[in-house]
Amino acid sequence: MQTTLAQISELLATLYCGLFIGLVYEVLRLLRRVFQAGKWLTALFDILFWIIAAVVAALALFIINGGNLRLYSVCGFLLGAMMFIFGVSPLLMAVLRLFARPFVGIWRIICKKRKNFPKEEGDSHEDVE
Repeated sequence: MQTTLAQISELLATLYCGLFIGLVYEVLRLLRRVFQAGKWLTALFDILFWIIAAVVAALALFIINGGNLRLYSVCGFLLGAMMFIFGVSPLLMAVLRLFARPFVGIWRIICKKRKNFPKEEGDSHEDVE
């Protein structure tokens, strides 16, 4: 039988792991947006997320309490992930957008200039038979 103090520390440890799992979810969501993922890439990212989440949760449970799955551990993982997704993530994304805006502008200028570059000889694939 564990003491209440040990259970509280386990709850907090799983909450921190849930925050990390939420971070992994947000990073993969951002990658889906960046790569404009279709069905297959989205499915791949989803599978990757669940593999990472399962490994993190299993390792955390083994390290924290010897692999015992308790209701408060599951609640800690879920609460941590929800805290990240609905609390930390909007703030983090706002800060990232603020810092990324100048880089996105520069990138768009570079891409526009690149489209206006004159084609050199041999660049066209129309000559290939």
